[in-house]
Amino acid sequence: MATSKTISRIRLSPPRKRKHPTNLTPDDTGSSLTTATIRSETETPLSEPGSTPDSKRLLGKWAFFAKKWKNQLPPWIQTAGIAFLGAFLTLLLYPKISPPPKPLTTRQVRQIVETHLKERPPEPTLANRAFQSVYRSLVLIRTKAPASDSTPSPDRSRSQGKGKPEDAATLGTGFVVDEAGSILTCFHVIAPGGKILITFFDGLEAEGEVIYASPENDLAVLKPSVVPDDVTPAVLAGSGNLRIGDEVVAVGNPFGIASSVSAGVVSGLGRSFFSPRTGQRMLNLIQFDAAVNPGNSGGPLLDRNGEVVGVVSALFNPTDQEVFIGIGFAVPLESAAGAIGIPPW
Repeated sequence: MATSKTISRIRLSPPRKRKHPTNLTPDDTGSSLTTATIRSETETPLSEPGSTPDSKRLLGKWAFFAKKWKNQLPPWIQTAGIAFLGAFLTLLLYPKISPPPKPLTTRQVRQIVETHLKERPPEPTLANRAFQSVYRSLVLIRTKAPASDSTPSPDRSRSQGKGKPEDAATLGTGFVVDEAGSILTCFHVIAPGGKILITFFDGLEAEGEVIYASPENDLAVLKPSVVPDDVTPAVLAGSGNLRIGDEVVAVGNPFGIASSVSAGVVSGLGRSFFSPRTGQRMLNLIQFDAAVNPGNSGGPLLDRNGEVVGVVSALFNPTDQEVFIGIGFAVPLESAAGAIGIPPW
């Protein structure tokens, strides 16, 4: 009985209705937790387009490693790495920033070449440089036979009609070798005797006097009665450095044609030749193939520097014709050193 009474006194309360979280007030139980949850959801910033949790994690790793690399590596390695990265980016971006120039057309190339040639004339040749260095020292030598000698010489009879003056017994060339105006030439040019006439490069004429003669070397030195103010002595050099095949230039007055130039090479050294003009056997001659003819005798033989290395003396021809067939001879300047008052090389 007692048990039944206890049970009868228990009153069951109806279930209490739960309020929706949005309707909770600050006074309700758990209101602080719900308010914090709503605030965090409201204040969360919107994600940027394309940003994902994975990309954020990847960027974070890169930033971590970069910071770790910067703190642990030596400064010089960091500098080298930055320089390498800059160079790599420069090579990568340069073609886009500065594209290569367009190829030139054939017409443009032709115009450039023509403009360059007009602005810069071609270099002078070896023969031109040699002639320019010696032409102010060149002279034309003529000899007049004595008035009592009315018989024309063999040289005169063969030379008429070839540009040689009829009143000249012989024609030759010479060149000034010092400031006093001394002229070096070949002995056979002045051997016939008579009056010696000298014509300088500017047209001035003077009489010459023989002050030295060496028939064995076919050399002679003349002293003119007057010398131009602007005459320039030739530059003299020894022939010791000459080699077979070296370029040489001969300057003279062939057949009376003044200041003619011919070029060739040294075709032999130490040659000997019997001169029918002087009756002497000449030794240690320079053989060359630059064209020379009667009237070149006594003229300078120049090397590639425009310096005199020999005196043109003879040409070889097995016939009776005094014309060039490819072999000429010059006396080395060493043989004339004593005659012109300078020590031998």
